[in-house]
Parts: sequence; structure tokens; C-alpha cells
Amino acid sequence: MKGKFLLPLVILVVILVGCAPNDTNFLKEELVTPTALPTNTPVPEEDTERSLYDDFSVADPAWLDTYVVTTSAGNDSMISKVELKGGNLVFDIQEAETYLYKFYKNPARPDVVIEASVEGNGAQVNGMALVCRAKNDYSGWYEFRVSDEARYFVYRYDQALKTDEKNPYIELASGKFSKDVFTPFDANTLRMTCEGNTISVEVNGNLITELEDYALPESGMVGLGGMSHNMLPVIVNFDYLSYGSRK
Repeated sequence: MKGKFLLPLVILVVILVGCAPNDTNFLKEELVTPTALPTNTPVPEEDTERSLYDDFSVADPAWLDTYVVTTSAGNDSMISKVELKGGNLVFDIQEAETYLYKFYKNPARPDVVIEASVEGNGAQVNGMALVCRAKNDYSGWYEFRVSDEARYFVYRYDQALKTDEKNPYIELASGKFSKDVFTPFDANTLRMTCEGNTISVEVNGNLITELEDYALPESGMVGLGGMSHNMLPVIVNFDYLSYGSRK
């Protein structure tokens, strides 16, 4: 009887031996060494937005209330306003020396490209502006401003100077456009790039100037502005605003 069971057992052993790999660690678990120690530190959520496109066809609640830097009329009696109208964000300025801004409350990345299509109406002495890296307390920002006088300016705004009754707009660059670059009272595409310590500005695809400034390196709000001087009224129409992160 033992002989009947012995042969099958020998065959089974041979099969198992033949199937076994040559690795002497067969059936041993592989030891995996972690590359880093575990941590309970949570991954921080993004507090900045990578991109935005607004064609001003519908109201976006992320746009903050109109911010006024200066006006000869005073906020209580001011009739100037910023509103959505006909698919545009319209700055309707009826007081002299009045600077109105709209800021998007969700901050953009520090390195950002802003673009807008804008058209001026009314008085030729006006201002149309893009803003980057604006602090949420409005204490500072970078600004690219153009005028239907075919002039441009790059400013750094410093509220502390205004508190001291000084001009808060620190001029970083200025100049005049040629006729083939900028068309007054027509739609012009403005672009402003804030990357590291470098600020560059373009009009209708033409690089206008590039400069360096180190005062505002952090992320901040983007914005749009409309300005009047001594001639009224000033109407500024923004057809769209877009921005995208450089990183």
C-alpha cells in the first residue's frame, strides 16, 4: 500500500521543485524602505488663482466695490460710477481728477500676465489702466496706464505717500506711442506681465517697455482702472479681462 502513495508524492515534489525560481529568497516578502518619514503636516491649499477670463456679460461677485483714490467731488456727492453695460465694464467718470478702480478679490499668482481690450470715449485727456499685485488693503500695486493722448505710464502706487499728502503714484516709466501702435478712441489690447522683479507692458502685440522694481514681490489682486483729469466726461469701456499664471 505504501508503494501506491509514494510515486505520486515523488512526482509532486519534482513538480514543485521545477516550478520554484532560482532566487533563494522565494516566498520571502520584499522589504520596502520609505524615502521620507511620514508626516501629519497638511498640504496647504492654493490661496491664489491661476487664471481668469471675464467678458463682462454677467456680473461676477468676486469683483470688489469701486475703489476711489482721489476725487474733487468727494465720495458722498460723486456721481461717477462703474457698471456692466452692453457686455462691457464701463467707467463713467463725471468728476475731474477722479481715479476709479475695480479689483478682483481672489489674488493671482505673483508671476502673472494680464490682458484687456479697452476703448476710451469722451474727453481725450483720460486714463485706462491694468493693475497687478495689488495688496488687499489697497496700500500698493503696480499699474500700466494709457491715455487717448497716445501716452503711457508705468506706476507703483504707495498709499503711505498719499497719507503724507504726497503724490502716491511713483513713476517707473513713461512715453508716447507712435500712430501704428496705439489708436485713440478705438479698441486697443493692453498686456501687462509681472514676473519676478520685471514688469513689461505691451499694446496691440508691441512691446512698449520693460523695467525692474523690487518693492512688491508678493502675490496680489489684479484690477482695472479709469481716470479723469481736467476735461469731462471720461468714458472707459473694457470689453474683457483675462490673466494667466506664469508658473
